[in-house]
Amino acid sequence: MLHDARMVLREYVWLRAELDELQARTNDALGKAVLAYEVLDDLPEHQRPDRYRATRLGAHMFAEDLIGEIAVANHSSEMSARVLIDAVARLMHDLPDCWDKVTDETVRAPLWQARKVLDACTGLDHDQHHQVDAAVSPALGTLPPRRLSRLASAQVMRADPKDARLKAKLGERYVRTGGDASDPMTGWVYAKTSRADAIFMEATVQLIADTLASQGDQRDPDQRRAAAFGILANPAAAVQLIGVHTTRGMDPAPASQADADQVIEQAKRQTPLQRRTQLYVHVHADSLDNPDEVARIEGIGPLLIGQVKALTAGSSVRVTKVVHVGAGSVGVDAYEIPDRIREQVIARDAYTLAPWSSVESRHQDLDHIIAYQEGIPNQTRADNLAPQTRGYHRWKTHAGWQATPAGPGTLLWTTGAGQIALVNNTGTHPLRTCTDDDSHCAADAKLST
Repeated sequence: MLHDARMVLREYVWLRAELDELQARTNDALGKAVLAYEVLDDLPEHQRPDRYRATRLGAHMFAEDLIGEIAVANHSSEMSARVLIDAVARLMHDLPDCWDKVTDETVRAPLWQARKVLDACTGLDHDQHHQVDAAVSPALGTLPPRRLSRLASAQVMRADPKDARLKAKLGERYVRTGGDASDPMTGWVYAKTSRADAIFMEATVQLIADTLASQGDQRDPDQRRAAAFGILANPAAAVQLIGVHTTRGMDPAPASQADADQVIEQAKRQTPLQRRTQLYVHVHADSLDNPDEVARIEGIGPLLIGQVKALTAGSSVRVTKVVHVGAGSVGVDAYEIPDRIREQVIARDAYTLAPWSSVESRHQDLDHIIAYQEGIPNQTRADNLAPQTRGYHRWKTHAGWQATPAGPGTLLWTTGAGQIALVNNTGTHPLRTCTDDDSHCAADAKLST
């Protein structure tokens, strides 16, 4: 039965591949049409209403009937056609490497991905566009939407760090409250604030909730957190419950270090549970002194190093060096994975090593790529471990999927239906699909990498 289902699925896989190839050819034809209709000197922008004329879309001029032609071909409105033509023209002029990816029949990057990158570049000048283009274009067609968006944001920050910092400083902020019409005794609070304040609010709410639990509160965790948030509405009650657990934001600040130490010691005596907030920041060591360099924060995304400093302002910061990621062959003779090896794998693989995954590795299982067998030494080591969600682990174990190691942090996946994809830290690279009589398919695909 499963074999029959896979044979049916293969028809979809092949048709999908043909569709992607045809889409790349379609994108190329669309670009050529846009260039062919672009008006440079022949037609003025304004003529008599009854005469054939040019129309302006963004920074470019086109013979006006191009809009109608594209609208009819795409079964779309005139406005949609205008937006599409403008985007294609800007891609070809401002992000030519990204455009090449969406017209390459071997890469087959979706046009919408290139348009997302283009939108992220709004406001950049010509040179900045090309800086982002060179950095992001290799990822088109290999990264899923969330990771591509984060990469584009990081490169825009790197291209124009002053504007990124200004946007972070002047971003919209608000706190809104309301009620539930179906339950007049409940309400909601929605706030958009600085990331640093949000992190400290989360830590304080959880600290109060944990304190309530330690005092015998039997409510479930969400109910305790809701009660903790309510306690924050009464500052005197919060101080009575947990003390002054941080001097962050105190005005005036403690006059001396001795005064600060006294406040902290008082908080330690009054607080039965001390809450920690931990950030995992990935940045090159040579960039630490450059506030305009970009860092990646797990669970948050790209930020300038200067913005990371703002997140930790007023905090006691402890910097922990990452485990050396090159020691992949050092392991232990046990199934259980030591923390030092787990951290090493997560430092190497920011996301799970599954095709098109945007799931960060921090809270996922580590899977033995070659299944663990009792009695064989050194099996639990970084180069035999990969972060995976439970679903992919089950499919590999029970549904005929195969994950073959092809280097540190690199897996060659073969699905039950014969699809092949190489996954590494640069993304997912689809390879050709096996057929029943193609016995060398997997080997050929691995060699082609």
